[in-house]
Amino acid sequence: MELSVTLENKQERRIERKKNRKLILFFICTISVVIEVNIAICELLSLTKPDTQFERIEELIEREKKKEALQIKMAKEREERIKKETEMEIGRQQARAKERQEAHRQAMLIKNQFLHLLDEVDFFGKLIQIEASGSYEDCRRVGSVTLNRVRTNYIDFRDVHTIREVFYQGTQYSDESKQRMEKGVEVEPEVMAVANGLLKGEIPCLEEKILFQSRKRNSWMDENIIDANLPNSEQYYAYPDDFEEKCIIQ
Repeated sequence: MELSVTLENKQERRIERKKNRKLILFFICTISVVIEVNIAICELLSLTKPDTQFERIEELIEREKKKEALQIKMAKEREERIKKETEMEIGRQQARAKERQEAHRQAMLIKNQFLHLLDEVDFFGKLIQIEASGSYEDCRRVGSVTLNRVRTNYIDFRDVHTIREVFYQGTQYSDESKQRMEKGVEVEPEVMAVANGLLKGEIPCLEEKILFQSRKRNSWMDENIIDANLPNSEQYYAYPDDFEEKCIIQ
């Protein structure tokens, strides 16, 4: 009886050992598989990770290149814009300088255009004294009409080049005025000052096309002569409506 029990116990222990060996072998195999999988994963990562990092580095480099190219482009555009604006400003300054020079030249021409008539200043003063009312503005306007006839290219006055020629041209001035001139006229200092100022360019003349002056509104002012409508005028001042058409270009 005891022998049979002992045999059974041995048999059970043998079976138990076999089971344990199998379990151990299973765990060993399982661990081996896990290790091999981990090794494979590590190898895969070791193969792919550097490539991924390299691509990322290349992407960053490319991005920096694009950023740098954009900055260079913007800098060039800004430089071109500044250069263009500078050239335009220089052009404007040069144009303004030329305009000032031309304006100065024209001003000097206007100022000096009657200097050659200064030897007629006494006669000019007498003419203004005879024709004007005596006020400064009327003296200036009467003298302007006379000088406009000297300088104009308008066909009716193309043959007059001096103040005397203007005064004695046809019937432009009345016989009464001419008689007073022949008898002699005492010129007031204020009137002579206006005559000098007009000839020296110190007093501005009326617009060049204003070529007519009269104490009365004459019939010819209803035909082809247009009233200049000067403010506070003591006489009638007018210009021909065909002034531009009949100006002779010298």
